[in-house]
Amino acid sequence: MAGKVLVVDDDASVQRLLQFTLEHEGYEVVVASDGADGLRRWQQDAPSLVLLDVGVSQLDGYEVATRIRAEESGRRHTPIIMLT
Repeated sequence: MAGKVLVVDDDASVQRLLQFTLEHEGYEVVVASDGADGLRRWQQDAPSLVLLDVGVSQLDGYEVATRIRAEESGRRHTPIIMLT
Protein backbone atom coordinates (compact mmCIF):
# COMPACT_ATOMS: atom_id res chain seq x y z
CA MET A 1 0.00 0.00 0.00
CA ALA A 2 1.36 3.40 -1.01
CA GLY A 3 -0.17 5.33 1.91
CA LYS A 4 -3.47 6.63 3.22
CA VAL A 5 -5.24 9.63 1.69
CA LEU A 6 -8.15 11.47 3.28
CA VAL A 7 -10.57 12.96 0.74
CA VAL A 8 -12.87 15.63 2.20
CA ASP A 9 -15.44 16.70 -0.39
CA ASP A 10 -19.23 17.07 -0.35
CA ASP A 11 -19.64 16.14 -4.01
CA ALA A 12 -20.19 12.37 -4.31
CA SER A 13 -18.95 12.28 -7.92
CA VAL A 14 -15.68 13.96 -6.94
CA GLN A 15 -15.33 11.53 -4.03
CA ARG A 16 -15.83 8.53 -6.33
CA LEU A 17 -13.42 9.85 -8.97
CA LEU A 18 -10.65 10.58 -6.46
CA GLN A 19 -11.21 7.32 -4.60
CA PHE A 20 -11.13 5.25 -7.79
CA THR A 21 -8.03 7.00 -9.13
CA LEU A 22 -6.08 6.86 -5.85
CA GLU A 23 -6.99 3.24 -5.11
CA HIS A 24 -5.94 2.31 -8.64
CA GLU A 25 -2.52 3.77 -7.78
CA GLY A 26 -2.31 1.71 -4.58
CA TYR A 27 -3.45 4.24 -1.96
CA GLU A 28 -5.87 3.50 0.85
CA VAL A 29 -8.62 6.13 0.71
CA VAL A 30 -10.74 7.47 3.56
CA VAL A 31 -13.68 9.72 2.57
CA ALA A 32 -15.50 12.44 4.52
CA SER A 33 -18.45 14.48 3.26
CA ASP A 34 -18.13 17.55 5.50
CA GLY A 35 -15.46 19.45 7.37
CA ALA A 36 -16.32 18.22 10.85
CA ASP A 37 -16.19 14.59 9.72
CA GLY A 38 -12.97 15.31 7.82
CA LEU A 39 -11.33 16.63 10.96
CA ARG A 40 -12.48 13.57 12.94
CA ARG A 41 -11.19 11.25 10.22
CA TRP A 42 -7.83 13.03 10.23
CA GLN A 43 -7.59 12.58 14.00
CA GLN A 44 -8.60 8.89 13.88
CA ASP A 45 -6.98 7.63 10.67
CA ALA A 46 -3.70 9.62 10.56
CA PRO A 47 -3.56 9.90 6.74
CA SER A 48 -0.34 10.77 4.96
CA LEU A 49 -2.16 13.30 2.72
CA VAL A 50 -5.41 15.29 2.87
CA LEU A 51 -7.30 16.38 -0.25
CA LEU A 52 -9.61 19.06 1.11
CA ASP A 53 -12.44 20.90 -0.66
CA VAL A 54 -12.63 24.56 0.32
CA GLY A 55 -16.43 24.68 0.23
CA VAL A 56 -17.47 21.78 2.47
CA SER A 57 -20.20 22.25 5.08
CA GLN A 58 -20.06 22.27 8.89
CA LEU A 59 -16.45 23.54 8.90
CA ASP A 60 -15.14 24.97 5.64
CA GLY A 61 -11.85 23.74 4.20
CA TYR A 62 -9.88 26.70 5.53
CA GLU A 63 -11.10 26.04 9.08
CA VAL A 64 -10.31 22.33 8.81
CA ALA A 65 -6.79 23.10 7.59
CA THR A 66 -6.30 25.65 10.39
CA ARG A 67 -7.42 23.14 13.03
CA ILE A 68 -5.22 20.39 11.61
CA ARG A 69 -2.18 22.67 11.74
CA ALA A 70 -3.01 23.75 15.30
CA GLU A 71 -3.39 20.15 16.47
CA GLU A 72 -0.21 18.93 14.79
CA SER A 73 1.93 21.10 17.06
CA GLY A 74 5.20 19.67 15.78
CA ARG A 75 4.23 16.00 16.21
CA ARG A 76 3.75 15.42 12.51
CA HIS A 77 3.08 17.41 9.39
CA THR A 78 0.33 16.21 7.08
CA PRO A 79 0.42 17.70 3.57
CA ILE A 80 -2.90 19.30 2.63
CA ILE A 81 -3.96 19.96 -0.96
CA MET A 82 -6.90 22.33 -1.19
CA LEU A 83 -9.50 21.62 -3.86
CA THR A 84 -11.51 24.57 -5.17
